[in-house]
Amino acid sequence: MTARRGCDFVGSDWKAVLAHNGLGDFEALWHLEAVEVDARNCHRGGWSAVSRWELALPNGGVARVYIKRQQNFRTRSLRHPLAGDPTALREFRQMEFLRRRGIPCPETVYCAVRRRGREHRAVLVTEELDGFADLEELAARWVRDGKAPPGVRRRVVDAVAELIGKLHAHRIRHGCLYPKHLFARIGADGRVELRLIDLEKSGWRPLRALFVVHDLAALCQHAMKAWSRSERLRFLCGYLGRKRATPPVRRLWRRIDARLARRRQRRLPATGPRAS
Repeated sequence: MTARRGCDFVGSDWKAVLAHNGLGDFEALWHLEAVEVDARNCHRGGWSAVSRWELALPNGGVARVYIKRQQNFRTRSLRHPLAGDPTALREFRQMEFLRRRGIPCPETVYCAVRRRGREHRAVLVTEELDGFADLEELAARWVRDGKAPPGVRRRVVDAVAELIGKLHAHRIRHGCLYPKHLFARIGADGRVELRLIDLEKSGWRPLRALFVVHDLAALCQHAMKAWSRSERLRFLCGYLGRKRATPPVRRLWRRIDARLARRRQRRLPATGPRAS
């Protein structure tokens, strides 16, 4: 059966690079023999796999990219409430949506979808975040090598607070806001750059109050291993644009704590009298 073309996108700076590597079309990328960096994510008869690859640059040097390939790995949407959209296509759309609003995320190299009958295939290629480390890795490095200077830690906390505040100000819910999905690069001058990844579940929501605690609790739950109480408070103040712990900051802290307490309670093993 003839394949039907779907979304086709090639970054303006990448078309010649892909062609130089013999990867200028969907089929070449789909059949590329590349080692997968993690176990495949399999769900409802479909799968999603990610590989890391080096592209030779026409003028010398290399560029590293991540290639996400999916087959029948879909999520329902308003456009396709029954059949669903490939999640890679949804992620591509979300990255473009965020970029237009000044939210930094990885650069898209290529995105395309093909459909053969009931089979959906998708390829999404993004540039590797060179010199960046996710917040989880960064915290582990600080613990292993000794605490980073307080000024560096404060700048990271402030940058994360500003970014998530901006994300939520646009009424965009991340949906999976863990430290490993936030990447930071600290320049020689101390400037902090951030990138958001794993945007498949993100999306615009009309009511900010319904998702803020969900996102922030996910971040705080895992950040607690590395952030001190004062750093978490500093984050919430920065997120709300306050210079000190005002009543709105304290209310938000309590709401996050309550959500985390409920999560911990659900994880406790059921206890009760043993049957005799």
